[in-house]
Amino acid sequence: MINRLKPKSDFARNVVTLMTGTAIAQAIPIAIMPILTRLYTPEDFGLLALFMALFSILSTISTGRYELAVMAPATNEKAQDVVFLSILVALGVLMVTGPPIWLFNSEIASLLGNPEIGVWLCLLPLIVFSSGVYQSIDYWLNRQNRYKDMAGNKLIQAGSVSLAQAMLFHISRAGLVLGSVMGWVLSALFVVRKSRLQFRDFDFRLSRKMAIRYKEYPLFQAPFSLLNSMSSQAPIFFITKAFDAGIVGFYSLVIRILSAPAALIAKSTGQVYFQRVSLHARSAPELLLNDLYEVGMKLFVIALMVFTPVLFYGAEMFIMVFGDGWAQAGAYAQVLVIAIAVKFVVSPLSTIFMAIDKIKVGAFWQLVYFLTTILMLFLAVLFEFETFVWIYVVHELFLYTFYFMLMIYSVKAYIYSNMDV
Repeated sequence: MINRLKPKSDFARNVVTLMTGTAIAQAIPIAIMPILTRLYTPEDFGLLALFMALFSILSTISTGRYELAVMAPATNEKAQDVVFLSILVALGVLMVTGPPIWLFNSEIASLLGNPEIGVWLCLLPLIVFSSGVYQSIDYWLNRQNRYKDMAGNKLIQAGSVSLAQAMLFHISRAGLVLGSVMGWVLSALFVVRKSRLQFRDFDFRLSRKMAIRYKEYPLFQAPFSLLNSMSSQAPIFFITKAFDAGIVGFYSLVIRILSAPAALIAKSTGQVYFQRVSLHARSAPELLLNDLYEVGMKLFVIALMVFTPVLFYGAEMFIMVFGDGWAQAGAYAQVLVIAIAVKFVVSPLSTIFMAIDKIKVGAFWQLVYFLTTILMLFLAVLFEFETFVWIYVVHELFLYTFYFMLMIYSVKAYIYSNMDV
């Protein structure tokens, strides 16, 4: 009976292996969170949120997005040169960003609105470099079909961060930050050891050729990745500047807890949806609109089942799971869950733009989303945080509804254009 349930093809087995590792890796930080919320204060989580927001933005461009090109070369030798190039770019980012951050960490911390983070900013270039190394080698392992190693690396990365954060509680109030840095550094060292890359074969001239050959990645992929990351992290910076660190901690915990399980479901759904619409775009364009509505409705039903309890009982749930000190976070969750739910439904459907070759439409929305997010945040911070949350949610509802309407319009235009051919 068990053998019947096992995937038959190598592709299916690889997908199951990687998805299982990813799911467990995402579950580890969530599972340990009830312990961390009893060891650390909301202010500590606010400090972590600000640090990780900076990390998320810098890590997006730390490799120039050259790691995405590892799959492109025809030979493993050239692919290895791209890996070296990606790591070399990450080293260059470390050398460029390190000195200014080390010299002016206090001024940067004051500008961000949290002077306490100043000394810990010195660790930012190190964690960004470690992430760049990790991501570069992860794509190399993908090319080598070493999915078990990829899954194992994800488990080690998530486990080492969570364990270090728990163990460093008695050493410093910034144990969450230190634990994240230590976890990423250890993960980078581990993947280097497991990669089997021949670093002695590194040749700067070959890497330079790869940099020119795949220059479209830093020129086109990196800017939009940076824009997306900045849009996602912008609320943390504005909240830090306008409110106290405890509120930042409440907000970050809500986003982290509600987004993590949703991201796993949404990503898996998006991948399957992309495969279906890519096939229909080539062979049966008239089915694309039905695909959009059908998958959207399924995601809507899942969202109702997953998020409705939080909408009505968020405060009680957060007290029960994370402790009495997090009741306010639960109250915020009851409002923020609306924004997270609409993202959950709409975001996986965005792969339709790639399937019908309308990437510019998706990029247009991304630019509009970024600009309106910044404008909204400038306005929202003038009010109390409860009002801020509602303004944020209304913005997300309008923008993601607009996103969905763009999808419908683009699909209809694609179907119409193919009917004329």
